[in-house]
Amino acid sequence: MLRVAARVGAHVRPLSEKDLDRLRSMVTLGAARTPFQDVGFALQQLVEIAVRGLASGTNDPYTAVSALDLSATALVPLWAERQAITAYLDEDALVRVLPHWPAPEQLIDTVFDGVLTYGGEHPIVLDAARRLLARLADVAQGSRAGHLGELSQRLDHV
Repeated sequence: MLRVAARVGAHVRPLSEKDLDRLRSMVTLGAARTPFQDVGFALQQLVEIAVRGLASGTNDPYTAVSALDLSATALVPLWAERQAITAYLDEDALVRVLPHWPAPEQLIDTVFDGVLTYGGEHPIVLDAARRLLARLADVAQGSRAGHLGELSQRLDHV
């Protein structure tokens, strides 16, 4: 069994050739993070696009609005799910890989931290952030609703 303690994109120590062969048979490895393997990376790229659109030289809040709207594609289904995959099994139902996923709250905070830091002067960006919060609230369960309340308060104080 291989226990994955590092998230996608984290640096890990070198492995033996035997361990590498076993690992390659179970997962896809590459030199760089990809949005297909790492939703956190995809969201980080969207935040970077949004922030660049809000830069004084660009001053295009519609780019930030589009980035917020696109982030909902990943965040809403993730927010609605109760549990992430905790193990991958082989054909004999034996645990072979234990992944480590970022908490959904962490991913949502990544999006809101970047956009609220630089988009507070743009009402259209704040409206898009409120729309995203509303979409998340529609599917929120349990403590996740409380987390959205904290983000809503931050939005109200921008």
